[in-house]
Amino acid sequence: LVAGGVGASLEALVKRIFFHYQLPSSQEPLSTREAQIEQLRLWHELAVLGQCVCVAVSVISLCGALTFCATSPQPRAVGVVRTFLIVCLFVYILIPLVTASLRFYILSIARQTRAWDGLLNVYPALMDFEHVGVVTPEFLAWRISKIVQEEELLRRVYEAADGRYDDIADMLQEELRLEAESLQQAADEERFRQQQESDELQLLDGTVY
Repeated sequence: LVAGGVGASLEALVKRIFFHYQLPSSQEPLSTREAQIEQLRLWHELAVLGQCVCVAVSVISLCGALTFCATSPQPRAVGVVRTFLIVCLFVYILIPLVTASLRFYILSIARQTRAWDGLLNVYPALMDFEHVGVVTPEFLAWRISKIVQEEELLRRVYEAADGRYDDIADMLQEELRLEAESLQQAADEERFRQQQESDELQLLDGTVY
């Protein structure tokens, strides 16, 4: 049980360091596409580094356990195996099952009543569906980009409510201008990509003939 608790703590620590895809609350949402791409690239590099660290630690731990068992035979191997199986049962079956059941119950009740609104406001991660239905990394990047844009819009709405804008219409005009710039940039990138594909096809045709 102690080993299971230590393992769960190390897993949470590794996720917090290498796989924590959240911006700090003190940092404003990224507004430019270049900054968003750079942030996604940073998260990707951290995830790759975390994967390498996890693989290295797993190999070292396995080699160390085999070396320790080979040099110091345990007279009560049955108890060790029993403890290992109990820990696996708790960590990989019971705890995920109980956690998933509680989340399912809370979200199901929250659709019908307001009983869990306070809990969802304090722990919004219960409604985290960022990775549901993700097929390609591009789709995940697009979804996160849209989430960031929605957060930026909500931030502007709250600023307008706090009186940081003289008129909400000013905020709406600025938001529409940013949206138009984003759409124009996306259209330019699409035209550039199509031009590149056309140039590659012409180059291939010239090579063939």
